[in-house]
Amino acid sequence: MKLKFVSFDDMYDEKCVVNNHEGIDSKTKKFNADGIFSESIFGKLDNESVAFTCSCGKKKGKFYEGTSCEECNSDVVFTEPMVNRRAWILLNDFYILNPNFYKFLTKICKKTTLNNIIAYQGKLDKDGVIVDSETDDCPYNNIGLVEFRERFDEILDYFHKTSNSKIKDSIYNLIKKNKEHVFINKVPVYSTTLRPALMMKEKLIFDEVNNTYNSIILNSNIIKEVNQIESEDGKLTIYPLMYNIQLQANQVFEKIVDNIKGKSGFIRNNMMGSRVNFSARTVITPLPSGYGIDSIVVPYLAFMELYKFQILNILSRVKGISIGEANTIWNKGTTTFSQELYDIMKEIIKKVDCKVLLNRPPTISYGSILCLTIVDIKHDYDDLTSSIHNCILDLLAGDYDGDVLSIFPLIDESLKRTFSKSFSPRNMLISSDNGMFNGRLNIDRDQALGIYSFNC
Repeated sequence: MKLKFVSFDDMYDEKCVVNNHEGIDSKTKKFNADGIFSESIFGKLDNESVAFTCSCGKKKGKFYEGTSCEECNSDVVFTEPMVNRRAWILLNDFYILNPNFYKFLTKICKKTTLNNIIAYQGKLDKDGVIVDSETDDCPYNNIGLVEFRERFDEILDYFHKTSNSKIKDSIYNLIKKNKEHVFINKVPVYSTTLRPALMMKEKLIFDEVNNTYNSIILNSNIIKEVNQIESEDGKLTIYPLMYNIQLQANQVFEKIVDNIKGKSGFIRNNMMGSRVNFSARTVITPLPSGYGIDSIVVPYLAFMELYKFQILNILSRVKGISIGEANTIWNKGTTTFSQELYDIMKEIIKKVDCKVLLNRPPTISYGSILCLTIVDIKHDYDDLTSSIHNCILDLLAGDYDGDVLSIFPLIDESLKRTFSKSFSPRNMLISSDNGMFNGRLNIDRDQALGIYSFNC
């Protein structure tokens, strides 16, 4: 996997700057236009996943596209997905570490050591002169983020020379190669989809990360005000606040990542864990001899669900009945075996290339998803298992002890061509790593013992 770091400067939009540390007006109970819940930037909270909407948000969804809303007199049009919307907190002339690179730097030196360096603990002597704290632990302790940025190459080389780890070498080279991304003076405020909030009557309930964002805004505003004064002891205020902003930005990034990853995260819930119509889950069993490694035999009820519309269309045309009447026949065929429907399904697989995706969740490796062809349908109504070839079990990390796999039909011809190229077991026989036979598609131990016994 290749890492690619984005530039916040390239992504920055000057129209989407927030500088009010109060997300909601305490008097009007409305969201501040320059706060982290700005509706002009992030949209309405209850429209988080809506791509088609009118201006006021009353009409939502593609069904209403092109129609006019009676409330705001605007048309329902496609808007930028809420998850793509972001705002920015500006630090102007002051920079903190990009939280991603902060993590990389903790691999070069200890986290406590890095924090001791970027934390500033200067004091005033009896004459009112700033005296930097001194320590024998590290020559760069307590210099603060401003000086740390100015002496970054020197400090990075210092810690690199004191380590002999190959992992640290690779991280060192990664940081040097992407030096322009190490420091940022713009903190992104991510979509409310990733930092949930809910308005109940006049009370706002929100994820704790929003409080952290407001603290960053408050601290950045104080820094800007103090910096304008041009006081000699300004860094006594600015430098510690910069360190606080760094820690808060780190917390935000960690929280946002937590809200994205995992079983309850955004990707799993909204992109990979959503319900899919016309799909099935079945227990796998061995495929009888005579079939190819890209073949699958599915249950009667599974095919009924996967190709429901095709069955209804054929019933309607052949019998000269309405789709509603055909649907009644289909419904009856799901409660008891129908030879008529079974014959239609057999005719479909004879005349149509019925390709499906067989998925073994979680999808963690190449082979967890395979493109197979339905070659037969089980006649036994009570048989709810799908039969697959023994040689593809290793790709799926499965066996025949009750593993349940998901099946998704490929209806579109372009999808069939696309998935057949890279996900068909036939195209995996030759390893893409070394050009040799892919051992994962070899016969298993039980098959080898059977062949050996047969030949003895």
